[in-house]
Amino acid sequence: MIASDATAGMFVTLLFGVLDGEALTLKYANAGHPTPLIFKSMDCRYAEERACGIALGAKEGVSYEEQTIKFMPGDVAVFYTDGVTEAMNTRGELFGMQRLIGAVSKTCQSPAEEIMARILEEVSAFRGDREQNDDLTLVVLKASPRVEEHSLISVHSRDEEIPRVSEELERVMSGAGFAGKQILDMQLAVEEAFINIIRHGYHGAYGAILIAIDFQEGRLTVTIEDDAPPFDPTRFQEPDFSADLEKRPIGGLGIHLMRSLSDEMRYDFETGKNRLKLIKIKDRPLIGAHQEAG
Repeated sequence: MIASDATAGMFVTLLFGVLDGEALTLKYANAGHPTPLIFKSMDCRYAEERACGIALGAKEGVSYEEQTIKFMPGDVAVFYTDGVTEAMNTRGELFGMQRLIGAVSKTCQSPAEEIMARILEEVSAFRGDREQNDDLTLVVLKASPRVEEHSLISVHSRDEEIPRVSEELERVMSGAGFAGKQILDMQLAVEEAFINIIRHGYHGAYGAILIAIDFQEGRLTVTIEDDAPPFDPTRFQEPDFSADLEKRPIGGLGIHLMRSLSDEMRYDFETGKNRLKLIKIKDRPLIGAHQEAG
């Protein structure tokens, strides 16, 4: 209908989608519209969706392929018109894709409203006194993190079990909306605890390790339980990093990493089992984080 009625050289772009908030999926078809940008929650890495059909009205009898985007909690999707990327400043330069990506990357851990505000602010600042010559439309979606999550893993005292534990920890923490650095810190802390049990608890022998991962009220607690001889890492003295390397006692670095990479470390020994708890608080500022003034 559009093709038969369209004046020569005229066409319509359209992106039509259906969002499933429970399944965290977006099914869509694209007719000549700028493709959405997807930013992954863990590291703010972006991936441009490539699916794009011909514009409506350009040709009769065209069919459009349905695409599906699967979101993880915390992922961001940005839909925009070319009035954003083709906004022009007084020197005739275009705002462009890289500036759009940069604006989102700076705020992708923030709520959708703040991400949109940042994009509009940067476009306006870039344009300066030059008028906006094209429509500028933005839609920003952000998958909400889970409020509560529980996971239980039973593993053996073998190094090859570490990737399985790390993958499950990443799944839970990503779903809860933790930042990428927080996830990597906890993966390393848990790995150090796991290796410590294998090497010094079971001394390389076969043993069972139970790992419980719980997230609620903004706190992630990883409980690592084993039945090796009692050992309380919280009582272990911190290494003296000011001493000469050859004078430092052997050991202790792994426990130092467990303590420094988590926000809290607790230990108890009950019913013949060691229970080590490593805790990470979701909204605690990251080391090196900063705020911008202005």
